[in-house]
Amino acid sequence: MNALIEQFQQIRRHPWLGHALLGILVLILLNGLLNLGSANSQMSQLNGQLQANRERLLLITRQTQWPGRDKAVSSVLAQLQGRLWRAPTPAVAQATVQDRLNLLVRRLQLTSPVVRVGNLQAIKGLKIRWVKARLSFIFNAAKFPGLLAKLLKQNPQIVIEDLQFSNQPRARASLGLIFYFRP
Repeated sequence: MNALIEQFQQIRRHPWLGHALLGILVLILLNGLLNLGSANSQMSQLNGQLQANRERLLLITRQTQWPGRDKAVSSVLAQLQGRLWRAPTPAVAQATVQDRLNLLVRRLQLTSPVVRVGNLQAIKGLKIRWVKARLSFIFNAAKFPGLLAKLLKQNPQIVIEDLQFSNQPRARASLGLIFYFRP
């Protein structure tokens, strides 16, 4: 307590010290006021954004077309799901891919075909799984457009991931294929 009284006495003896402390106090107050103004403008800007979001949501909820949109979305979803292959287990998925590719090879009478089917893969949290396959054969320019047409017309759909050609020892083509499955 004596130290505080002594400090006040020194301020009385040296008026410039009192003025300096008063200046520091004024600067601290001004800084606080500026920060308060900045925070106030940020809050008012956030309030404006929230009001705009609220108005947008109110407009959306007032629209009467939602049941029709729901039906349209459901029909598109059903069409897209119809393009996915179905298999209850990974082994059935691999067997389905193998059978479908063997059937295509026989129908198109491809020369020296090699069919390799990968494992069923999935991303955690998604309900879509896929099997990658590779179909290699001796390239025949007359049969190739028919093969591509058959692959693209498949229902459920087959996605062509890549196409590779090689000349060793004979001209061979290799197609990377993806079969998407739903659970």
